[in-house]
Amino acid sequence: MNKIYFEKKSNFYPQILIPEKILNSFNNELSKKDICDELNLKYPVYKSIPKPNEPRRFINVEKSKTTFEAENGGCFLILGIPTIIFIVAMIINFFQNNFPLFGFGFIIILIVMLSGLGAKFKTKTYYENEKIDDVLYEKLINEYKEESKKIDTENQINRVKFENQKEKIELIINENYSKIQNKFNLKKFIPEVSFNKLNVNTNKSKSELYFLSELFKNFKDEIFVDVIPSTTKKSLRPDFLIKCNKTGFHIDIEIDEPYSTESGNPIHHDRTNDYEKNLFFLSINWGIIRFSEKQIIQNTEECINLIKETLNSLENQLNYVDHLVPIEKKWTYEEALILSNQDYRNDYLPHNMQIDFKNNKNRTNLDFDELPF
Repeated sequence: MNKIYFEKKSNFYPQILIPEKILNSFNNELSKKDICDELNLKYPVYKSIPKPNEPRRFINVEKSKTTFEAENGGCFLILGIPTIIFIVAMIINFFQNNFPLFGFGFIIILIVMLSGLGAKFKTKTYYENEKIDDVLYEKLINEYKEESKKIDTENQINRVKFENQKEKIELIINENYSKIQNKFNLKKFIPEVSFNKLNVNTNKSKSELYFLSELFKNFKDEIFVDVIPSTTKKSLRPDFLIKCNKTGFHIDIEIDEPYSTESGNPIHHDRTNDYEKNLFFLSINWGIIRFSEKQIIQNTEECINLIKETLNSLENQLNYVDHLVPIEKKWTYEEALILSNQDYRNDYLPHNMQIDFKNNKNRTNLDFDELPF
């Protein structure tokens, strides 16, 4: 028994490639909110009524204090204070001796001098703790207790209502979870584009036509040939397309041979555009399964079962598949040349599918015994 992980890049056949968008969603279970949104339900939320703050025995009382300050500091103390004392004395003297004009003049001088020295009065605010009156405090405590008791009662009533609503919603969620989860699971399999059927018959090898008949026996109306993705981008054709009726998922089935039937030139190897073709189908949310020609001829039933098990694994959100198809290494360009020269495909193809290059003028001369030197 062999195991293939869908997210692993492989240098072997069979190869299974599934879009990351699908693989990354396997462990994403729907939340209760997702279910409620789908059912147009609002999940209940419990919010308790907050209690008031308990009265304090001491409270902060705002007070203020006015001070006289000078920006020049020490200079003001040395020069300013004696001068101010002198001017104040003169002002008092003038008013006492009935010379008010001179008194007002010295007041102006005093104001100008104080402004020049940067002296000004500043009021500072501060707080002091003061004890609340006992009678008032007891009243506040009683009011607090009464309000807290009232809030506790309301919270209990609201809690019961919330639990009842929650229980009803949870029941609805549980009844619909599987159905909605399955609906969301199917969404990820929807391809970005579907396909168009072509009126042109592409050339298929005898081995491909043989495998097509086996695919048709097992997948009936889910198998398509000669189709192309319906996109404006550069589009590539799948060898065969399986469109799963259950999930809607599209899988490109590719059959790879080491060299061409007509020319004998290498066609599937490390230098061809198979990688770009894989990326193209993954980008439109299609899957890809690649078999070698030898596998579909010698292990037809196992290849068919691998396709079926791949679809089952995806439906069950598994990122791997167990299978019985013998593993075959992919070819390099050099290996494909050698296999062509050895008529390797005729080693496993049945008699009615044998390739005859004797009369084929298009075949590249790969006879290593006839080198031009």
